[in-house]
Amino acid sequence: MYKYRAIWERIEKLEVIKETPKQVVFINVRGGQDRELKKTSYFSWHDTFEEAKQALIDEKQFKIDTLKRQLENANDKLNIVCGLHED
Repeated sequence: MYKYRAIWERIEKLEVIKETPKQVVFINVRGGQDRELKKTSYFSWHDTFEEAKQALIDEKQFKIDTLKRQLENANDKLNIVCGLHED
């Protein structure tokens, strides 16, 4: 069976020869077998291309939302510092 690995900004279609609830064993690019967790902070495995694509979209949107909150927090702190006056 084939599954899709979403990793960074790409999706790889790989042949999976064994699957457990938490791991997959697949044929690597050299023709050998590798075992990986289904989900890590770097990649995730999916049954369809669309699921893999949505996982990447969700991951990138989460990163954007986090950075927006950090920027808002930094702007708030900048405004506090700009409002400081000598007593």
